[in-house]
Amino acid sequence: MDGPTRELVAALRALYERGRTAWPGIDLSFERFEAHGLGLLAGESDPAAEALKRDGPGLYLACACLHRVPGAVDAFGEHGLSRLATFLVGVTAAPWLIDEVRQVLRVKLLVGEVDARPGIAQYKGKTTLERWLKAVAVNTALKLLSAREASSPQVDDGQLLIDRLVTEDPAAAYLKANLYEVVKPAFEEAFATLKVEDRNLLRLWLLDNLSIDRLAALFNIHRASAARRLVRAQEALYKAVKRSLRKRNVPLLEIDSLIKLVRSLELSLERLLKAEQGGEEDGGEVDEGEKDGGEEDGGEGDEGEGGEGEGGQDS
Repeated sequence: MDGPTRELVAALRALYERGRTAWPGIDLSFERFEAHGLGLLAGESDPAAEALKRDGPGLYLACACLHRVPGAVDAFGEHGLSRLATFLVGVTAAPWLIDEVRQVLRVKLLVGEVDARPGIAQYKGKTTLERWLKAVAVNTALKLLSAREASSPQVDDGQLLIDRLVTEDPAAAYLKANLYEVVKPAFEEAFATLKVEDRNLLRLWLLDNLSIDRLAALFNIHRASAARRLVRAQEALYKAVKRSLRKRNVPLLEIDSLIKLVRSLELSLERLLKAEQGGEEDGGEVDEGEKDGGEEDGGEGDEGEGGEGEGGQDS
């Protein structure tokens, strides 16, 4: 099979240089960019001429994200996902929906479904990456709104998380059945006080069933770091639930029993962390503030934040 023509290689090189100029801190090789571009242009009658019409900076960043080039995912988050509130003007101003769209797009665009490439691979550079992301975000938001309206009865994150917290143990089921009216508002209040990062992490793990490996890929960190971050989010939830129950004058004995439901979440992760011990002894990356002992419990006085379809658009 004949290789690309000199004209096509020159056109791709021009696109590559535009991208490298736009993203100087992201070191993507031309070989990877060329292979990506050739795949996108396959089937075009005049690929060299078509290549010159494509958006070089957008294709450069998308390709870098696909190859997990250092800095690429962060740049996509800073210059794309962080602007969702602006993109969704006219669709919604609800923080919960903007938060949910961001969560969905992080997974589908940057991680991908099981046995599928990340959705950002669908971006072809026929428009800017920003305009493409806006179209995907609006489409995702409308789908989420439609699904929420169609669900009956409506179930919120608080209730879903409580259901996941309760195991098959008869004692846990008894507590849920008899104290649900107390637990639910306390849990919802506690969940709302968490940092956005912690809420997102718990949703991704409990509601979207993302594994530690997929969480690590999503946040571009070592899997042991992802596990530790998840443990800390659970610990923050545990403390917030306890404070909320005390405000409601729930007897201390019952509080301790209820907290065991929250604590039960940590058992599997503690085992995972033990298995991971030594996984970073070779100098694997540790997130800032994630070193052991970084959040000691100082008592109860602590304070408590995808490849979605393109909607028929040819990007």
